[in-house]
Order: sequence, then C-alpha cells, then structure tokens
Amino acid sequence: MNGRHAVLFFLVGCAAAEGDDELVLPEAAPVWDASGPSGVAPPPQAPTMSQTALVQGDLTTFWVNGADPGFTVHFLYSMAGQGAGPCHPASGECLDILGPVTIIGSVVADGAGYAEVGVVVPNAAPLITVYTQALSTDGPTGAVSNTVVEDILPPPVGLTADIQPILDANCTAGCHSSPNPSAGLDLSGNAYNAIVGVPSDDVPAMDLIEPLDPANSYLWHKLNGTQIGVGGSGGRMPKGAPALSVADKDLIEHWILTGALP
Repeated sequence: MNGRHAVLFFLVGCAAAEGDDELVLPEAAPVWDASGPSGVAPPPQAPTMSQTALVQGDLTTFWVNGADPGFTVHFLYSMAGQGAGPCHPASGECLDILGPVTIIGSVVADGAGYAEVGVVVPNAAPLITVYTQALSTDGPTGAVSNTVVEDILPPPVGLTADIQPILDANCTAGCHSSPNPSAGLDLSGNAYNAIVGVPSDDVPAMDLIEPLDPANSYLWHKLNGTQIGVGGSGGRMPKGAPALSVADKDLIEHWILTGALP
C-alpha cells in the first residue's frame, strides 16, 4: 500500500491467533506485532502529524512536518484506542496506539521533512473512532508523531435534497407556508434563505439555524421542545402533531453540524 493514494480498510473485531507473530489482513495490509525491541532513543526531529476529516466516500489526506529528510514515514491507524502499542521491529520505536495497527501508506520525507498520503474512506466504513499516528524511520532509528483521534463521519447533507422534504412533510401544510405563514416564517419551497443565518423573532440573539452549532439554532430548539430554556416561547414544532422521528432529528442535527449546506 505504498504511495500517495490508497484505499483505507476499516476492519472490525480482528485479533491475532494465539502464538501467531503477525496477523495478515485482507488486501495484504501489513500489520505489526508487539514483539519488536524497545528503548531506541528517537532522533532530534519527531514529526508532527495532521489530517483532514474522515468522511465516508471522501479522500482523507494525512501529512507530517518535521520528519528527518530522507526518512521513510509510515502512516498508521488503529481502531483499538490509545496506549502502549506495537513496536517497529527494526528501529524499536513503540507506538502510542493499540494493536492491531495497519499501515495506511509509506512515503519518504522530502528535504523539508514533509510527507503525505491520501486514502479514500469507503462508503460503508463504520462510524467509529480512528486513531492515527506516523513513524519516521531510516531503519535502525526512528521517531513517532503525535496521535490524531477522529471519528468517521457520514457525508454532508444539504437542505434541498435532505432537509426540505422533512419540512414539507411536517411543517408547511396549514402552518409555515404562504400566503399567511405562522409567525411570519415560510418554510415552503426552499427554506434556506429563510432560516440559515436569520435571527429568530423570539430570541433575536439566536439565529434560526446557526451552521455548525445546533445548541445556538433556535429552530432546532423548537423542534426538540427546548425553546423555553433558551429564552423562547410557544410550544414544540410541529404544532398539534407528533414530534419528528429520531431519524429525522438526527439528520437535521447532522446537517447543522456539517455546515447547514444549501
């Protein structure tokens, strides 16, 4: 899986058989065991690792700065958590992520100590927490980076395709639609310009929808019946009807958290 681009495989529930030195995973993904030597002092330049978000179906980029130029940088991930992890058999450097650990890709650091790999998160990847770390090594010596902890996220959703159908089915008929929408709020057609970044009448300091922040989105509070607690008034939406389903509210919350896209 060497190179700049690879497919990232998330494997659940894998464990080495008793007495095995190494676990061979699908696609021959290399995995280190915990039998390597330890105690090798790292070189002066420990790399600093960063990454973009892990989103189902999207390309994620992992990179390091500050590696020793010419050293091979191994990018690694674990689903088991943080702690005393496997050691690299040659350099003896031990990771801070628990095994089993899988190599995402390996790249030689350039003259500035920079290295990068890109991987595609599968569409069906589980929505779990992933622990990633990099090891920079020339063979006999090495250094480990910081650990990055990120959750795999579902793809972003948009109002037109994903949220507007919920509003149309629950909020517009006889209430929030023209010609006389309740509270002057027309949610019919396409409600984006009526709600995103628009101050609410009940709590002017709070927008109806504040991108990335459900707790500061008044419409979110109205849908959950928590509007009184933030200084609002009236009852839960939709008025006189059952509350939105858990699935619909989860989708709206995810929409807000991922930026409240059109």
